[in-house]
Amino acid sequence: MELKMQLCQEILSAEKIVILRHERPDFDALGAQLGLAQIIRERTQARNLNLKVGGLRPDELADFGEMDTLTPQDFTDSLLIVVDTANMARMDRGNLADSMSADEMFIQANRIIKLDHHPKTTDAGYPAETEELIVTSASSSSEIIADLFQVQGDQVSSEVITLLYKGIMGDTGRLAYAFSHTTMAVLAQMMTGFEAQILVNINHQLSVASLEESRMKGYIYEHLRVEGDTAWIIINQAQLKAKGWSASVIANFVNLLGSVEGVEKWVMCVQNEDLGWRLRLRSQSTVINVLAQEYAGGGHPYASGVRFKAGEEAKLMELITRLKTVK
Repeated sequence: MELKMQLCQEILSAEKIVILRHERPDFDALGAQLGLAQIIRERTQARNLNLKVGGLRPDELADFGEMDTLTPQDFTDSLLIVVDTANMARMDRGNLADSMSADEMFIQANRIIKLDHHPKTTDAGYPAETEELIVTSASSSSEIIADLFQVQGDQVSSEVITLLYKGIMGDTGRLAYAFSHTTMAVLAQMMTGFEAQILVNINHQLSVASLEESRMKGYIYEHLRVEGDTAWIIINQAQLKAKGWSASVIANFVNLLGSVEGVEKWVMCVQNEDLGWRLRLRSQSTVINVLAQEYAGGGHPYASGVRFKAGEEAKLMELITRLKTVK
Protein backbone atom coordinates (compact mmCIF):
# COMPACT_ATOMS: atom_id res chain seq x y z
CA MET A 1 0.00 0.00 0.00
CA GLU A 2 2.86 2.37 0.85
CA LEU A 3 4.41 1.79 -2.59
CA LYS A 4 1.10 2.54 -4.29
CA MET A 5 0.66 5.78 -2.38
CA GLN A 6 4.22 6.80 -3.19
CA LEU A 7 3.77 6.11 -6.91
CA CYS A 8 0.46 7.98 -7.04
CA GLN A 9 2.05 10.99 -5.39
CA GLU A 10 5.05 10.92 -7.72
CA ILE A 11 2.89 10.64 -10.82
CA LEU A 12 0.38 13.31 -9.85
CA SER A 13 3.07 15.78 -8.72
CA ALA A 14 5.24 15.47 -11.84
CA GLU A 15 5.25 18.44 -14.20
CA LYS A 16 6.67 16.63 -17.23
CA ILE A 17 5.54 13.10 -18.10
CA VAL A 18 5.99 10.71 -21.03
CA ILE A 19 3.93 7.50 -21.11
CA LEU A 20 5.01 4.63 -23.36
CA ARG A 21 3.86 1.00 -23.84
CA HIS A 22 4.79 -1.99 -25.95
CA GLU A 23 4.97 -2.15 -29.73
CA ARG A 24 2.05 -3.56 -31.73
CA PRO A 25 -0.34 -2.53 -28.94
CA ASP A 26 -3.41 -4.46 -27.95
CA PHE A 27 -6.49 -3.27 -26.05
CA ASP A 28 -4.74 -3.39 -22.69
CA ALA A 29 -1.62 -1.52 -23.78
CA LEU A 30 -3.64 1.35 -25.23
CA GLY A 31 -6.28 1.30 -22.52
CA ALA A 32 -3.64 1.46 -19.79
CA GLN A 33 -1.54 4.12 -21.51
CA LEU A 34 -4.33 6.46 -22.52
CA GLY A 35 -6.44 5.75 -19.44
CA LEU A 36 -3.50 6.68 -17.19
CA ALA A 37 -2.88 9.84 -19.21
CA GLN A 38 -6.51 10.92 -18.82
CA ILE A 39 -6.50 10.21 -15.08
CA ILE A 40 -3.44 12.42 -14.69
CA ARG A 41 -5.02 15.22 -16.72
CA GLU A 42 -8.23 15.14 -14.70
CA ARG A 43 -6.49 15.09 -11.32
CA THR A 44 -3.98 17.85 -12.13
CA GLN A 45 -6.24 20.43 -13.75
CA ALA A 46 -5.10 23.22 -11.43
CA ARG A 47 -1.54 23.38 -12.76
CA ASN A 48 0.43 23.30 -15.96
CA LEU A 49 1.37 19.84 -17.16
CA ASN A 50 3.56 18.67 -20.03
CA LEU A 51 2.18 15.18 -20.80
CA LYS A 52 2.94 13.12 -23.89
CA VAL A 53 1.85 9.62 -24.94
CA GLY A 54 4.02 7.94 -27.52
CA GLY A 55 4.08 4.97 -29.85
CA LEU A 56 2.64 3.81 -33.14
CA ARG A 57 -1.04 2.92 -33.13
CA PRO A 58 -2.68 0.49 -35.58
CA ASP A 59 -5.44 2.04 -37.68
CA GLU A 60 -7.90 -0.60 -36.53
CA LEU A 61 -7.55 0.72 -32.96
CA ALA A 62 -8.03 4.37 -33.86
CA ASP A 63 -11.03 4.73 -31.56
CA PHE A 64 -8.72 4.56 -28.53
CA GLY A 65 -7.29 7.99 -29.28
CA GLU A 66 -4.33 9.79 -30.81
CA MET A 67 -0.63 9.39 -30.07
CA ASP A 68 1.65 12.40 -29.70
CA THR A 69 4.64 13.15 -31.92
CA LEU A 70 7.63 12.91 -29.59
CA THR A 71 10.88 14.87 -29.57
CA PRO A 72 14.10 14.01 -27.69
CA GLN A 73 13.50 17.07 -25.53
CA ASP A 74 10.28 15.54 -24.21
CA PHE A 75 12.38 13.07 -22.20
CA THR A 76 14.74 15.59 -20.63
CA ASP A 77 14.13 15.69 -16.85
CA SER A 78 10.80 13.90 -17.35
CA LEU A 79 8.98 11.21 -15.45
CA LEU A 80 8.99 8.32 -17.92
CA ILE A 81 6.20 5.80 -17.28
CA VAL A 82 6.21 2.51 -19.18
CA VAL A 83 3.05 0.40 -18.99
CA ASP A 84 2.34 -3.20 -19.97
CA THR A 85 5.89 -3.81 -21.21
CA ALA A 86 7.91 -6.55 -19.52
CA ASN A 87 10.98 -6.20 -21.71
CA MET A 88 12.60 -2.90 -22.67
CA ALA A 89 13.26 -4.24 -26.16
CA ARG A 90 9.49 -4.24 -26.82
CA MET A 91 9.00 -0.62 -25.77
CA ASP A 92 7.40 1.35 -28.61
CA ARG A 93 9.45 4.48 -29.26
CA GLY A 94 7.04 5.65 -31.93
CA ASN A 95 8.34 8.30 -34.32
CA LEU A 96 11.71 8.29 -32.51
CA ALA A 97 12.40 4.60 -33.17
CA ASP A 98 15.14 5.38 -35.71
CA SER A 99 16.68 8.34 -33.91
CA MET A 100 16.60 7.68 -30.16
CA SER A 101 17.26 4.42 -28.35
CA ALA A 102 15.43 3.24 -25.25
CA ASP A 103 18.67 3.65 -23.27
CA GLU A 104 18.90 7.28 -24.37
CA MET A 105 15.32 7.88 -23.27
CA PHE A 106 16.06 6.36 -19.86
CA ILE A 107 19.22 8.46 -19.46
CA GLN A 108 17.38 11.68 -20.33
CA ALA A 109 14.50 10.96 -17.95
CA ASN A 110 14.69 12.10 -14.35
CA ARG A 111 12.67 9.14 -13.03
CA ILE A 112 11.31 5.92 -14.49
CA ILE A 113 8.21 4.02 -13.37
CA LYS A 114 7.13 0.64 -14.73
CA LEU A 115 3.53 -0.52 -14.30
CA ASP A 116 2.96 -4.06 -15.53
CA HIS A 117 1.27 -7.41 -14.99
CA HIS A 118 3.79 -9.51 -16.93
CA PRO A 119 6.20 -11.60 -14.85
CA LYS A 120 9.56 -9.93 -14.30
CA THR A 121 12.47 -11.39 -16.25
CA THR A 122 16.20 -11.17 -15.62
CA ASP A 123 16.80 -9.65 -19.07
CA ALA A 124 14.10 -6.97 -18.93
CA GLY A 125 16.67 -4.27 -19.66
CA TYR A 126 15.26 -1.52 -17.43
CA PRO A 127 17.70 0.62 -15.41
CA ALA A 128 18.33 -0.48 -11.84
CA GLU A 129 16.76 2.70 -10.47
CA THR A 130 13.40 1.99 -12.14
CA GLU A 131 10.49 2.06 -9.70
CA GLU A 132 8.24 -0.92 -10.38
CA LEU A 133 4.71 -1.97 -9.62
CA ILE A 134 4.40 -5.47 -11.05
CA VAL A 135 1.23 -7.37 -10.15
CA THR A 136 1.24 -10.72 -11.95
CA SER A 137 -2.08 -11.69 -10.39
CA ALA A 138 -3.79 -8.77 -12.13
CA SER A 139 -5.74 -9.49 -15.29
CA SER A 140 -4.22 -6.53 -17.10
CA SER A 141 -2.21 -3.35 -16.73
CA SER A 142 -5.49 -1.47 -17.04
CA GLU A 143 -6.69 -3.22 -13.88
CA ILE A 144 -3.48 -2.22 -12.07
CA ILE A 145 -3.98 1.43 -12.99
CA ALA A 146 -7.66 1.41 -12.03
CA ASP A 147 -6.71 -0.09 -8.66
CA LEU A 148 -3.69 2.19 -8.16
CA PHE A 149 -5.78 5.34 -8.53
CA GLN A 150 -8.94 3.84 -6.99
CA VAL A 151 -10.92 4.73 -10.10
CA GLN A 152 -14.60 5.14 -9.31
CA GLY A 153 -17.25 5.68 -11.96
CA ASP A 154 -18.80 8.79 -10.43
CA GLN A 155 -15.45 10.51 -9.85
CA VAL A 156 -13.82 10.33 -13.27
CA SER A 157 -14.87 10.98 -16.85
CA SER A 158 -16.53 8.37 -19.02
CA GLU A 159 -13.35 8.45 -21.14
CA VAL A 160 -11.28 7.02 -18.26
CA ILE A 161 -13.79 4.26 -17.56
CA THR A 162 -14.14 3.39 -21.24
CA LEU A 163 -10.38 3.13 -21.83
CA LEU A 164 -9.64 1.03 -18.74
CA TYR A 165 -12.72 -1.16 -19.22
CA LYS A 166 -11.68 -1.92 -22.80
CA GLY A 167 -8.20 -2.79 -21.58
CA ILE A 168 -9.53 -5.23 -18.98
CA MET A 169 -12.02 -6.79 -21.40
CA GLY A 170 -9.32 -7.16 -24.04
CA ASP A 171 -6.87 -9.06 -21.84
CA THR A 172 -9.52 -11.27 -20.26
CA GLY A 173 -11.42 -12.07 -23.46
CA ARG A 174 -14.45 -10.32 -21.97
CA LEU A 175 -13.96 -12.16 -18.67
CA ALA A 176 -13.62 -15.55 -20.35
CA TYR A 177 -10.26 -16.26 -18.66
CA ALA A 178 -7.34 -14.85 -16.62
CA PHE A 179 -9.19 -12.77 -14.06
CA SER A 180 -9.58 -12.88 -10.28
CA HIS A 181 -11.79 -11.63 -7.47
CA THR A 182 -9.66 -8.45 -7.50
CA THR A 183 -10.59 -7.90 -11.14
CA MET A 184 -14.27 -8.06 -10.26
CA ALA A 185 -13.77 -5.72 -7.28
CA VAL A 186 -11.99 -3.19 -9.50
CA LEU A 187 -14.75 -3.41 -12.11
CA ALA A 188 -17.41 -2.96 -9.43
CA GLN A 189 -15.73 0.20 -8.20
CA MET A 190 -15.38 1.48 -11.77
CA MET A 191 -19.11 0.98 -12.27
CA THR A 192 -20.09 2.86 -9.11
CA GLY A 193 -22.36 5.69 -10.22
CA PHE A 194 -21.50 5.02 -13.86
CA GLU A 195 -24.08 4.53 -16.58
CA ALA A 196 -24.08 0.79 -17.18
CA GLN A 197 -25.48 1.13 -20.69
CA ILE A 198 -22.15 2.58 -21.86
CA LEU A 199 -20.40 -0.64 -20.81
CA VAL A 200 -23.18 -2.71 -22.38
CA ASN A 201 -22.52 -0.84 -25.62
CA ILE A 202 -18.79 -1.55 -25.35
CA ASN A 203 -19.49 -5.27 -24.82
CA HIS A 204 -21.70 -5.27 -27.89
CA GLN A 205 -19.06 -3.42 -29.90
CA LEU A 206 -16.45 -5.99 -28.90
CA SER A 207 -18.70 -8.85 -29.97
CA VAL A 208 -19.64 -7.41 -33.36
CA ALA A 209 -17.47 -8.15 -36.39
CA SER A 210 -17.45 -6.68 -39.86
CA LEU A 211 -18.26 -8.93 -42.79
CA GLU A 212 -14.56 -9.28 -43.61
CA GLU A 213 -13.72 -10.05 -39.98
CA SER A 214 -16.45 -12.68 -39.98
CA ARG A 215 -14.80 -14.25 -43.00
CA MET A 216 -11.50 -14.27 -41.11
CA LYS A 217 -13.17 -16.11 -38.26
CA GLY A 218 -14.60 -18.65 -40.67
CA TYR A 219 -11.16 -19.15 -42.20
CA ILE A 220 -9.62 -19.75 -38.79
CA TYR A 221 -12.26 -22.30 -37.78
CA GLU A 222 -11.87 -24.06 -41.12
CA HIS A 223 -8.08 -24.30 -41.03
CA LEU A 224 -7.22 -24.77 -37.36
CA ARG A 225 -5.94 -28.14 -36.26
CA VAL A 226 -6.69 -29.89 -32.99
CA GLU A 227 -4.87 -32.77 -31.36
CA GLY A 228 -5.90 -33.78 -27.87
CA ASP A 229 -6.34 -30.59 -25.85
CA THR A 230 -4.11 -28.51 -28.14
CA ALA A 231 -5.12 -26.38 -31.11
CA TRP A 232 -2.96 -24.51 -33.58
CA ILE A 233 -3.09 -22.67 -36.87
CA ILE A 234 -0.32 -21.52 -39.22
CA ILE A 235 -1.05 -18.60 -41.54
CA ASN A 236 1.66 -17.48 -43.95
CA GLN A 237 2.02 -14.34 -46.05
CA ALA A 238 0.89 -16.03 -49.25
CA GLN A 239 -2.42 -16.97 -47.61
CA LEU A 240 -2.87 -13.46 -46.18
CA LYS A 241 -2.14 -11.73 -49.49
CA ALA A 242 -4.53 -14.02 -51.34
CA LYS A 243 -7.29 -12.84 -49.00
CA GLY A 244 -6.13 -9.23 -48.76
CA TRP A 245 -5.77 -9.50 -44.97
CA SER A 246 -3.14 -8.07 -42.65
CA ALA A 247 -1.22 -10.12 -40.10
CA SER A 248 -2.08 -7.72 -37.28
CA VAL A 249 -5.84 -7.88 -37.86
CA ILE A 250 -6.22 -11.64 -38.16
CA ALA A 251 -4.06 -12.08 -35.05
CA ASN A 252 -6.76 -10.32 -33.04
CA PHE A 253 -8.80 -13.53 -33.27
CA VAL A 254 -6.26 -15.74 -31.50
CA ASN A 255 -8.77 -16.69 -28.81
CA LEU A 256 -11.14 -18.26 -31.31
CA LEU A 257 -8.95 -21.36 -31.06
CA GLY A 258 -9.75 -21.58 -27.36
CA SER A 259 -13.49 -21.47 -28.00
CA VAL A 260 -13.46 -24.99 -29.44
CA GLU A 261 -14.75 -27.57 -26.99
CA GLY A 262 -11.98 -29.61 -25.38
CA VAL A 263 -9.17 -27.17 -26.24
CA GLU A 264 -7.08 -26.21 -23.20
CA LYS A 265 -4.07 -24.58 -24.89
CA TRP A 266 -3.44 -23.15 -28.33
CA VAL A 267 -1.06 -21.20 -30.54
CA MET A 268 -1.66 -18.95 -33.53
CA CYS A 269 1.34 -18.66 -35.87
CA VAL A 270 1.17 -15.70 -38.25
CA GLN A 271 3.84 -14.66 -40.73
CA ASN A 272 4.56 -10.93 -40.92
CA GLU A 273 5.45 -8.95 -44.04
CA ASP A 274 9.18 -9.33 -43.28
CA LEU A 275 8.53 -13.11 -43.45
CA GLY A 276 9.31 -13.50 -39.76
CA TRP A 277 6.80 -15.30 -37.57
CA ARG A 278 4.92 -14.16 -34.50
CA LEU A 279 3.42 -16.88 -32.35
CA ARG A 280 0.71 -16.16 -29.78
CA LEU A 281 0.37 -18.86 -27.15
CA ARG A 282 -2.69 -19.04 -24.91
CA SER A 283 -4.26 -21.43 -22.43
CA GLN A 284 -7.20 -21.74 -20.10
CA SER A 285 -5.21 -22.77 -17.03
CA THR A 286 -1.99 -24.44 -18.20
CA VAL A 287 1.26 -22.52 -17.64
CA ILE A 288 2.74 -21.92 -21.10
CA ASN A 289 5.12 -18.97 -20.58
CA VAL A 290 7.92 -21.34 -19.50
CA LEU A 291 7.81 -22.94 -22.94
CA ALA A 292 7.77 -19.50 -24.58
CA GLN A 293 10.84 -18.46 -22.59
CA GLU A 294 12.77 -21.43 -23.93
CA TYR A 295 12.38 -19.87 -27.38
CA ALA A 296 13.39 -16.35 -26.21
CA GLY A 297 9.76 -15.33 -25.81
CA GLY A 298 7.68 -14.76 -22.72
CA GLY A 299 4.60 -13.19 -21.21
CA HIS A 300 1.95 -14.27 -18.72
CA PRO A 301 1.55 -17.83 -17.46
CA TYR A 302 -1.54 -18.18 -19.70
CA ALA A 303 -0.75 -15.71 -22.51
CA SER A 304 2.69 -15.49 -24.08
CA GLY A 305 4.42 -14.75 -27.34
CA VAL A 306 7.39 -15.95 -29.37
CA ARG A 307 9.06 -14.62 -32.52
CA PHE A 308 10.93 -16.60 -35.15
CA LYS A 309 12.92 -15.25 -38.06
CA ALA A 310 12.21 -16.10 -41.69
CA GLY A 311 13.42 -19.61 -42.39
CA GLU A 312 12.95 -20.83 -38.82
CA GLU A 313 9.81 -22.81 -39.60
CA ALA A 314 11.42 -25.95 -38.12
CA LYS A 315 11.54 -24.23 -34.72
CA LEU A 316 7.91 -23.23 -35.14
CA MET A 317 6.87 -26.82 -35.72
CA GLU A 318 9.02 -27.98 -32.82
CA LEU A 319 7.27 -25.53 -30.48
CA ILE A 320 3.85 -26.79 -31.57
CA THR A 321 4.95 -30.38 -30.93
CA ARG A 322 6.21 -29.46 -27.47
CA LEU A 323 3.07 -27.47 -26.65
CA LYS A 324 1.03 -30.65 -27.08
CA THR A 325 2.95 -32.24 -24.20
CA VAL A 326 2.76 -29.31 -21.75
CA LYS A 327 0.61 -30.20 -18.73
